[in-house]
Amino acid sequence: MNFTRVARLPQIVVPLLVTVLYSLSFSHLLSWLLQGDVANVNAVFVDNLWKLLLLAAAGLYLLFFVFFKIQKNRTFAFENSVKKLNGSDCLFILLPLTPVVQYVLNNQDILSVLSSFRVIGFFAAFSVVLIVVIPALLSVVSSGRILMFIGMAFSFTITNMASLTAHSKWFERGDLVIQLGLLISIFVVGLLLYNHVGKKLTRAIIVLYFVANSINSLPFITERGKDFAPIPIDNKMVELVGERMPLTTPDIFFLIYDAYVPNETMLGYGIDNSAQEGYLTGAGFQLYPQTYSISANTVGTISRVFSVSRSFYGEPRTAASGDGAVQRLLQSFGYKTYGIFWSDYLFQNGCSHYDYSFPDLIDPQWLFVKAVLINGRIPLRI
Repeated sequence: MNFTRVARLPQIVVPLLVTVLYSLSFSHLLSWLLQGDVANVNAVFVDNLWKLLLLAAAGLYLLFFVFFKIQKNRTFAFENSVKKLNGSDCLFILLPLTPVVQYVLNNQDILSVLSSFRVIGFFAAFSVVLIVVIPALLSVVSSGRILMFIGMAFSFTITNMASLTAHSKWFERGDLVIQLGLLISIFVVGLLLYNHVGKKLTRAIIVLYFVANSINSLPFITERGKDFAPIPIDNKMVELVGERMPLTTPDIFFLIYDAYVPNETMLGYGIDNSAQEGYLTGAGFQLYPQTYSISANTVGTISRVFSVSRSFYGEPRTAASGDGAVQRLLQSFGYKTYGIFWSDYLFQNGCSHYDYSFPDLIDPQWLFVKAVLINGRIPLRI
């Protein structure tokens, strides 16, 4: 038996144990962020990952130390591929930042320029710790190069999980085979390119991928800007109302049932919801049958409704967050406006323009960070 190869066992086991620590640490981070919330794809993934890797590490020790009976006093010689990482290796953080930048560019309606940089900065720090700092510290006991690519593969898998979840239609848990396939593929391909193609070309490929993906997201912003272009202040309804004031100002309750269709449609699926509609009409509400959404999403529909127009003022959430033509007119009539929603999603553009609103607005940038870490369970445009 070749004892020289056996002596390199720690170079296999240490990276496995480091990945176990990454998984456990990330699991504790999610537990702190969620504070008892339900399971999510990333949490289930890292929980399965550390168990599998710990089992693999134990199996390797069992294979080498039990079956081959390695001498107890054997001295292990560590072959360090990278004793001191090059400063240009920081470019590898661009890979896990690629999906983050894509998310940021696609969600500019809720993130300011400063918030965007803070989000990117958070994930840059997250990636630097895994790709540069920890490999540099542990390069005295294992291959810094291997640890660097493990950190890159792990951080990319975590940041890209929101996109993977959206495209695979996962809920709470994903396909572990696909997730492990992504993690292992990034690690193996990165290491092979670095060793056989060259570190300079490998860095160039990472940079090119980052730039190309970021540029590819820019047309989305341009098209969204066209669709949501501001309309003139002379809104048709505002023009019709003019200076006239209402003779009476009764309380107005406007109920919006998100993803909820009229009974006429539900009957086609064998569901009779007439009791609910009867209750509403009995309470004095006016129903609007044969009326459907005029946008593909909640924000676009509600903003257009409150602007009484196919277009609306400013950003998509402006009218939905309380600054539409309807709310402005009501406030000019002396009304106090109340916006009560299931979450702060409709006024995540920075503030609520209602006189009173519920719930309180959560800082959009940290809400965004949380959404990425738990793979987009919080509304996140991928």
